[in-house]
Amino acid sequence: MDLPVFDGTEPAWVSRCRYYFRLYKIPEQYKTGMAEVNLVGRALEWYQGYTADRDPPPWGVLVS
Repeated sequence: MDLPVFDGTEPAWVSRCRYYFRLYKIPEQYKTGMAEVNLVGRALEWYQGYTADRDPPPWGVLVS
């Protein structure tokens, strides 16, 4: 099973990621980085703009 890709249009992406992280026992500190490499299109553009002048947010903040 692969971590799902997100382009900004899939409302179930967060729940699919949570399932993936739980299934593979991904530590909290790796979740944002793993999600980041699976962002594409508008979602990636937004994320790059968001993190241009700040550190990447923790997973809980990113998906809230």
